[in-house]
Amino acid sequence: MTEPTVATPAKRPTMSRSVLITVVGNLFPNVAALASGPILAHALGVDGRGVVAAATAPLTLVTTIATFGIPEATTYTVARHPGLARMTIGRAAALTTVAGVCAMGAVVGAAGWLSGGSPQVHQLMLIAVLAVVPNLLVGVLRGSPRLTTCGVGWPWNGSSPPDCGCWRCSRSG
Repeated sequence: MTEPTVATPAKRPTMSRSVLITVVGNLFPNVAALASGPILAHALGVDGRGVVAAATAPLTLVTTIATFGIPEATTYTVARHPGLARMTIGRAAALTTVAGVCAMGAVVGAAGWLSGGSPQVHQLMLIAVLAVVPNLLVGVLRGSPRLTTCGVGWPWNGSSPPDCGCWRCSRSG
């Protein structure tokens, strides 16, 4: 007769591992920009680089303004009330999508003025503004729980959290 095996809960990641993952995640875009900057400068030349900067400046501005603090509010609410994670993330995504579409409309409406009459800048600005909503949604997703400490993908998979004994599962069950 075989003995039943008892599943042990997954170990919680160490703080140093979590910090390392966060540092690498935040460092990656900067390293990519540092690596691509000289390539773009060489390929585009001085005028081309200025055109790209002028075309992407409104994207950066409206992405910052249109968040309205929603990603931070999502982080706070999910941390305080894990059981409300799905509803909070859904509402935050809807609000940022609406804000992003409004911001896109404002940039499209002002693109002629913002481009200074340059058709090249105007065209690039209209292309760059398509990234507003995805940028805003990334902000919301950064404020949401990715995985429970036990490694189960709740709340993304739609199931109830398991009772593995980790702090998140025991609080939200």
